[in-house]
Amino acid sequence: MSVAYQLTFTPHDVISINSNELKVQIRTDAGGLGDLVASSTCTNNVAKLMYITDAFAIEGVSAPRYIRIIDGANNASDTGTFNVPVSPPIEPDFGASVLTIFFVYEWRDHLFNFISDITPMVIQGDIKLDNDQQVTRTARFKIDPADLPEGFNIETERISVNAIVVQNAVRTVYTLGLFTLDVGTLQFTDAGNPLDFSLDPVSPKIYEFWDVEGSDMGTHLQEAKVPSPYTIDAGVNYITAIESLIDTVLFYDFTGTLRPLKHVFPTQAEVTPFDYTWGPGTPKLQIINEMLMAINWYPAWADERGTIRSRLQILPSSEIPDIEYSTELEPRMIVAPFSKSKVRSQFPNQVVVLIDDPRRAPEYSFRENYGILSSISVVNVDPNLKEIDGSKMLAATVAKDLADFTLGVANAMASEASLTTDFDPRRKAHETYRLTISGVENGTKWKVFGWSISMTNGSVMIHKIGKADIIQIQDVVS
Repeated sequence: MSVAYQLTFTPHDVISINSNELKVQIRTDAGGLGDLVASSTCTNNVAKLMYITDAFAIEGVSAPRYIRIIDGANNASDTGTFNVPVSPPIEPDFGASVLTIFFVYEWRDHLFNFISDITPMVIQGDIKLDNDQQVTRTARFKIDPADLPEGFNIETERISVNAIVVQNAVRTVYTLGLFTLDVGTLQFTDAGNPLDFSLDPVSPKIYEFWDVEGSDMGTHLQEAKVPSPYTIDAGVNYITAIESLIDTVLFYDFTGTLRPLKHVFPTQAEVTPFDYTWGPGTPKLQIINEMLMAINWYPAWADERGTIRSRLQILPSSEIPDIEYSTELEPRMIVAPFSKSKVRSQFPNQVVVLIDDPRRAPEYSFRENYGILSSISVVNVDPNLKEIDGSKMLAATVAKDLADFTLGVANAMASEASLTTDFDPRRKAHETYRLTISGVENGTKWKVFGWSISMTNGSVMIHKIGKADIIQIQDVVS
């Protein structure tokens, strides 16, 4: 969540004295460094009131901010500091009848630095999160190009989508995603259709808009490829190796400085047992995800602000639920329909992870789901084997954990459901829900595969989920 607050100050300058001749920046560090929190114009010796939505602040945590004034001759200096106001985090009551939600679209750089508000130019937006895809978040926008800010390239720039939730005069900002735009389709309204050759004494006004696709920051890692053989040496910390590779993918930020994507990973002590080399043209995301699989972590994903993340994969039944949706307790956010389906034949009930590397002794982990309560177990259907290339696995014990996780996910996918809720801007990647639905589900646990939302008032959120039951797993003796 962002932190919203007001700032009042009076600028002074002996040279730039015309109305709104001064520029002001609020930054996270002194000397023009750090992230840009907000910007505006102001007038010498006139009090300035700014309404700031600080995307870099954390609720309840005080942090310094720097006021930087730039005069008409482009001379810049820090003129003041303040701390982000500290107040207890207040989360809206999403079950309340009085709740206002509106959407704000912003032009930002790849580091989530604010450039400009483009809300009036975005006619419609839709977001989809799919945890099974390499690029987890995707979006589609309908944009009116007529009044886009100067310098905005509709085929390459980045848009952040934010939900503003207002309750009892308190505004809470939730960021839903940061998206790089891709080549879109230029479309025309009926009044401006260039193929309409009907006779008309008055030429109709041409209205046009762009239908543009967007992908999260993970797409940059997917598109970036190593130009020559790329080697990660033996004895290198897995996460350090991954972070070093991410740091080679550079883009210009809003100041014109080349900077890498942001990334945050939990600490991890394991190191590579051997050196590994990938050929020229290998996508950097592929290298990153192979290293993450070697330690049984999720494939890398970009969070709602574009930061690259990952974490350990554990059995879906062992996850702690991130939220409970209920029809019995407030907030009652579940709405019709709720549907469930079972598929028995297409998901694996046996998994073998092969550690096949000529430099090490052959190892493998061969595991199977044999629980009688699982509809896809080897007790209930014929064996369905999935083989995983584990040549880069850290050890056989980690290969076992990966095999068990894969079986747990397969079991969840075989008991899939579609959950419909009121719009919930708090949802993230790789979550787990607990569901209580009167007469249907009694506090059951569900793994989330994805969700989708259309940015319109009153729209609902569709979640694709799978039941995270406990399953029985054993070694297969071959």
